[in-house]
Amino acid sequence: MYMVKFFEFKNFLLKNDTSPVYLLEGEDLFFRKEGIEILKNTFISMPDFNFKEYDFSETTVETLISSLLEYPLGERFRMLVVREFYPKAEVLKKFDQFFNKLESTIFVIVNEKKHLPFSKIEGLVTIDCNKESPTVLGKWIVNLLKEKELKIELSLAEMIAEYCSLDMVKINNEANKIIDFYEKGKVVDKQTVDNLITKDIEYQIYEMTDFVGKKNFQMALSSINEMLKKGETQQRLLSSIYNYFRRLFFIATTSLTNQEIAEMLGTKEYAIKKSKEQLKNFKTKALKKAVDTLADYDYFVKSGKILVGNAIFLEVFKIMVGG
Repeated sequence: MYMVKFFEFKNFLLKNDTSPVYLLEGEDLFFRKEGIEILKNTFISMPDFNFKEYDFSETTVETLISSLLEYPLGERFRMLVVREFYPKAEVLKKFDQFFNKLESTIFVIVNEKKHLPFSKIEGLVTIDCNKESPTVLGKWIVNLLKEKELKIELSLAEMIAEYCSLDMVKINNEANKIIDFYEKGKVVDKQTVDNLITKDIEYQIYEMTDFVGKKNFQMALSSINEMLKKGETQQRLLSSIYNYFRRLFFIATTSLTNQEIAEMLGTKEYAIKKSKEQLKNFKTKALKKAVDTLADYDYFVKSGKILVGNAIFLEVFKIMVGG
């Protein structure tokens, strides 16, 4: 089995023979979608006739096998894409003939989550579609803006990636905002980025919690006000803060790996890694006290004893003063 990083994929296709099966696997939706387009543009010139796409929840194994046996029209290959395909070992055996030898159809599997049985298939080429580092994504932003005759420092591009929680769909959208805003030949500055870019809610909660951990009450309040100003409802913000501190406390008291924690909590590994960076600002006992405080205020709001807006500021203040 071959493992290829997404940004190395185009060069890999140029330098290697065509595989009978490709697996686009990872949490980043942009990479998965772009990976399909790269394969389609590389191998298929008449997609109306030679390209089919299924979501496995809406089809059957028999339909997939039947489609894999079809012949291309007017060119060398057909391409069959199936999304969210996690077959058991006995079902996977039915596809052996399509994994071992390339006939007329290229089989493309597109999964958000890892599926261990695929790692045992020899002819499989896996394209890693998981989140990339801020540096890798920052370089992508630098190059994209360069193509549009704009300049940006790598450190600022990395900051944009962080604001977007390393999500390439969001990064692409925010980078295009910058492209639309600036005239060609200009240099992108931090003030414009801060005014223009929409910070992901998860990043904003992380940022606010960082201020709380460092006892910077003024910046914590500023961060809360910014989230409210940009459309976060008070109830959702209160719940987000509560859930984030519960996550921190769980991470501080478990021996599970980042991947295991992410799977258990239904979140991304990147979010777990960022949360772990904040643990140095909190003692475990203080985190437990913070979670209890947040639970109390959650109850007070739901029982009508306090307004949700007041609860947000009071709970943050109590956490910082250790109460």
